[in-house]
Amino acid sequence: MKNHKPDNMNLLHRILRKGIVALYIAIILTLAALLVSYSNYSRSSLLGDFVPLDQGSIEMPDDEAADEPMERGNLGGEIIAKWADKNLDPYVTGIIPPRIMMAKLLEGKDVDGVNRIIMTLRPRGNSGSTWLLHPDGDYDFIEIYLITLVFLFEKRPDRLYPVSVWHIMGNLILEEGGAPRLTVPRSLGLVKETENHVLMTETVRYLKNQWLRDHGSLDPSHDNGRNGLGKWLLRKLLRLWEAGFYEFNSMPYSGYSLSALLVLEAFAGDREVSFLARRILDRTNWHYALGSLDFRRYPPFRRRYDYASATLMGRDYHTLMMRVWTGDAAGIPLRELIKNPHAMFSALMPYRLPGGTAAWVRKKPCPYFVKIGHGYNSSPELYSGGPGYLVSAGGVNRGIYSGIVARPVVLLLSDGSKDFRDCFYIPGRGPFFDWNNTGVHKDFACGNAPVSVPEKYRPVAEEGHWRVYRPFRDRNLFIATFSARRLGIIAVFPGFMGNPESLAVELHRRNADPARLKERFVRPDGNIVGYNTEAPKNLWVIKSYNGARLDRDFDSWPVLEGEVPVR
Repeated sequence: MKNHKPDNMNLLHRILRKGIVALYIAIILTLAALLVSYSNYSRSSLLGDFVPLDQGSIEMPDDEAADEPMERGNLGGEIIAKWADKNLDPYVTGIIPPRIMMAKLLEGKDVDGVNRIIMTLRPRGNSGSTWLLHPDGDYDFIEIYLITLVFLFEKRPDRLYPVSVWHIMGNLILEEGGAPRLTVPRSLGLVKETENHVLMTETVRYLKNQWLRDHGSLDPSHDNGRNGLGKWLLRKLLRLWEAGFYEFNSMPYSGYSLSALLVLEAFAGDREVSFLARRILDRTNWHYALGSLDFRRYPPFRRRYDYASATLMGRDYHTLMMRVWTGDAAGIPLRELIKNPHAMFSALMPYRLPGGTAAWVRKKPCPYFVKIGHGYNSSPELYSGGPGYLVSAGGVNRGIYSGIVARPVVLLLSDGSKDFRDCFYIPGRGPFFDWNNTGVHKDFACGNAPVSVPEKYRPVAEEGHWRVYRPFRDRNLFIATFSARRLGIIAVFPGFMGNPESLAVELHRRNADPARLKERFVRPDGNIVGYNTEAPKNLWVIKSYNGARLDRDFDSWPVLEGEVPVR
């Protein structure tokens, strides 16, 4: 009888070899997918190749008291108090405890319990993006709050015990030294790390070095002035200032990037680092003021596609942080602010909004038009607004690997609408990957699809395909729409003193030729906007104004330009 054991062993070896080969193929494919998905980090990114942008002609509002803290009011205190009431025990191994701990120590509640739990904590993973070969990532989401806990309360040993401080810095904060990590862990250095992870991780590394140095370490790797990390961080902050965030308006990551800057602004020993962090925060918040109305906004954003279906306005992390800085929770359930960790963190940190920016967030004092550039292979933001209204461009997707979510062009009104579908809007034709919804100019918007009009509004005048609406009885603000199968137009007329019937007739008379209307719109005052609603995705839909050709290459647009009377 033959012995079949060798054949069985050969079969087992073949199976094992095939399994190993399959595993290698899976790893290579995963790395390739990650490489492709992150390789489009543009030249405006904090990472990789970099081209600075012109800063533009619009400055932030003058504010002589910009360096003075703005009054937090009762809202921030109420949020902190609610977090201080939370129970720590269910979250011992999670991401939430440091925030609860900060609130409890600030309120002087359960101090012994907080310090006792701190001593039981152990690192639950590693910093950096989580993926197949790095399943235990994202620990920097916890580290950024742990380092803040130390810097907030180290000088209050009655709240944060010295033994707790040393446990956090010695055992729980893993980052230190002079070498920043700019690639995703276990990706063989091939995949660039995302912006929010870089900002959080390297902020933690910088501050731990600073703390160790202040507490007697003579190790040169802990000297940010000698180990290269200080220069690197200054350079990266300067690049953020010169070109803005790569992950602009990101859902959900902008809150984490802003949190890292809040920590640097508060605790960096280098005054230049702190100053740059402050300036970036101020400018980012100024952009928010220009791109929002009544704490609602619907801008294009980079990362993530699974948020593309979101229809609610004003539920992003930056908006919730803005509500804390302005002390305004009107129109939003307080529980939504209380449960949001970024709102609580904004209340805890010393940064306060400049008064001039806060005023623009609360109320738009006059008409304005702005263009915000985000650099190479990205999407611009365009806003035309004034008292009671905001025309918000939806932006443009630059290819599936760009990570940019283009949205409809939306006209927001001070009518309390929370969902963009309750607003006047122009979607793009087909899926959002195909959209170029940059067709916004002064009090004007156009696109290659019909205008969607909310059911609650009825026209007060009609002529041909033109419809005129008056959303507020107590304001001379009129809206005109034109809809055809491949053309939608929204025109806003703030301060219009005529009657709506004459406006509809004049719009129809001046734009009677359908063929010409596909290319240009003539306002009753004679101003002419030229456009191409089928523009390629690297060009602004708007072509000209009163016959003058416009710069349509938004890849090279300044960080901020337009017309904003801020003085």
